[in-house]
Amino acid sequence: MSDLVILAIIVLIFGRPMVNTITRNQRKMLKMRLAAREPVVDTAWKQEAERLQRELNSVRETSTNYALSLEATISRLERRLEYVEMRNLSLMSDEKARIQNER
Repeated sequence: MSDLVILAIIVLIFGRPMVNTITRNQRKMLKMRLAAREPVVDTAWKQEAERLQRELNSVRETSTNYALSLEATISRLERRLEYVEMRNLSLMSDEKARIQNER
């Protein structure tokens, strides 16, 4: 009977730490599997990234609008310059014709 008591004491002394070690390792492995399956995304970072994406889209839209406006302005200036050149050529030819008529 005393052998059975000694065996029980040995199992209780060494068995408990072994069980703790095994269960701790199992918990760590389970946590690692869950972490690998679902990456943790910090909501603050996600919100910041979404905000930056919206701001970038706004800047793109604004720059596109400015580019279109600049193109329209350049086109108007080109038309005005053509008109001024045509008018100047017309005036010069009229002046030349008047001078020739006076001679």
